Amino acid sequence: MPAPASPHIAEVTSPHGPYNSNPPTSGWHYGGGTAPWGVQTQPIADELTVHNLEHGGVVIHYRQGLDQATVDQLTTLTRQLQQQSPCIIL
Repeated sequence: MPAPASPHIAEVTSPHGPYNSNPPTSGWHYGGGTAPWGVQTQPIADELTVHNLEHGGVVIHYRQGLDQATVDQLTTLTRQLQQQSPCIIL
C-alpha cells in the first residue's frame, strides 16, 4: 500500500481521514509530542504512536485481553531490546 501523506494534527483527538492499515504505520499524527517510550500498561492513541514511528521508533502492539504469560514475555523482550535502543514501546 502506498503511504498516505503524514500531516501533523493539532490535537490527539483532531479529526482526520482513516489510516490505511491497522495498526497504523504512517499517516496523520499529533505533532506536539510522542508517546512515552518503554512498557506501557494502558492503550495509547494511534495519533501518538505514529509520531513515534516517524522518529524511527518501534511499536509493539498486542490485543487487549491477551494472556498474562504472553504479556510478560513481551515485556521482557521490550526491556531487553531497550538496552540496545530506548526507542521502543510496548
